[in-house]
Amino acid sequence: MSVVAINMMNAFTIEKLRDNAISNEQILEGLEKQQMENWKENDPTLNLDDLVALYQDDKNTLESALTQGYSVKFLTFNGLKSLLKFRFHKIDGEDYQLCDSGIMDLNLSKEEQPILEQMLSINWYIQAHTNDSSINVLLK
Repeated sequence: MSVVAINMMNAFTIEKLRDNAISNEQILEGLEKQQMENWKENDPTLNLDDLVALYQDDKNTLESALTQGYSVKFLTFNGLKSLLKFRFHKIDGEDYQLCDSGIMDLNLSKEEQPILEQMLSINWYIQAHTNDSSINVLLK
């Protein structure tokens, strides 16, 4: 089954909301009832414009992204670092190392690896290490 593709800003917003303990159901309900003011209490920089537009344009795509997962249409290098921070709480220099072509020595659980792989746009690939459980996420 293929997953829906969403833009990078929607991915960031979804993961920030989830990180603030807002469930998928609460996201959909808040968008439906246009009751999102309290979401900004934990993160005043939160910009909901793209997410509101996605909900208004195609509620099914957003619902699928929330419940079935998503890929990012085009993921930049800085976007990858942000997703690792928002979704997996991984920080550059602590949980992985940067290199010219991507991310090196990233440790994710066996449950997290397929989620990251699904989220990546087509310009990225995962390279598993043979001697340990870490991975590299590299530009194609």
